[in-house]
Amino acid sequence: MKVLFIDDEPLIREGLKSIIDWNSLGFTEFYEAYDACSGFDVIMCEQPELVILDICMEKESGIDLAKKVRMNDFTRRIIILSGYSDFSSFSKYIMLTL
Repeated sequence: MKVLFIDDEPLIREGLKSIIDWNSLGFTEFYEAYDACSGFDVIMCEQPELVILDICMEKESGIDLAKKVRMNDFTRRIIILSGYSDFSSFSKYIMLTL
């Protein structure tokens, strides 16, 4: 299985890869992207079983990317992460169903 990590911070991507024993969960292929644009390309090309992405990236948010790939028939699992403790600025996204 494939997993894709999308975050604009290289240390976060590395941390996500190392904190979990992905191989024991059946993941054998690992991909990384540094922004939503490159992440979209990897998702559409590789069709990973799991996408882990940051909610807040420079040009396009993780929420926007998730909506975009859903509109392009990507139906696999997406986990959206945030380093923020205050979600009031993201309240408009909470009501979305991805």
